[in-house]
Amino acid sequence: TPRDKAWGFYVTAAGRHDVPPNYVSFSDPSGYQLWKTGRVLDDFLVIYIMRGRGILKSKESGEVRINAGDMFMLFPNVRHRFRPDPETGWYECWVMFNGSWPRRLLEHQFITPKEPVVSVGLDSPVGKLFQQIMDGVQSQPTVPNRILAAYVAEMLSYMVCAASNNVSGSGDVLTDIEHAVWYMEEHVDSDIDMEEVAEFINMSYSSFQRHFKRTVGLTPHQYYLRLRTSKAKELLEDLDLSVKQIALQLGFNDPYYFSRLFKKQTGISPKGWRRTAGRRLK
Repeated sequence: TPRDKAWGFYVTAAGRHDVPPNYVSFSDPSGYQLWKTGRVLDDFLVIYIMRGRGILKSKESGEVRINAGDMFMLFPNVRHRFRPDPETGWYECWVMFNGSWPRRLLEHQFITPKEPVVSVGLDSPVGKLFQQIMDGVQSQPTVPNRILAAYVAEMLSYMVCAASNNVSGSGDVLTDIEHAVWYMEEHVDSDIDMEEVAEFINMSYSSFQRHFKRTVGLTPHQYYLRLRTSKAKELLEDLDLSVKQIALQLGFNDPYYFSRLFKKQTGISPKGWRRTAGRRLK
């Protein structure tokens, strides 16, 4: 209503959806088209994942993995697409809203399309707030929209606090990132998955990606590639080792893939780098 809009924050829709594991992806042609082209919303949309995993893609955020306990926000006029992993499905709760107040949060970058995913955990009060929103939507007009908006505002507060609680400056997260770097260095000779690193420091994958980038300036994957490239350069100085042996020593089963990756990182092939390194060592 006009009064709700004048309040500065109003809820437009809410619901929940259970996508079972092993669901048939794109069984509906319209679903395929939506995934292919994405969509643009007029309102804000927050989704809380209580089971399963999936992915979110937008120009602003790139591809981001979603796990149980994560909340993610979709923004007005930002093209996006998301879906649950067909292997796991997911259970989602969602609420759509708009108003001058959430737009001020966006304007002052309390919320941003560049970092749409926040891990709040499965034991977060967010779950109870969603239940109150669902109950209120079903009871309307008994429950005024302004009460629903208050629940969403509290939910956003948890979301913003979870996102900012551990930004650089927090000793706990800095320690976690240091442990992650140590783990990567210890496993530079094997092809580890970044989700394994996140699990090692007991942090959700989405939070790990966000905090690592803020702290180090690179994504975890970029940093790990630099570590492996640096180690490869050291090994290339040993002329007794062939490029194939070095690739295997670093956990690359395919030496040609190793060579392509090395050239992509350095601009020069392993053999070319060895020749220049040999001249430097003479």
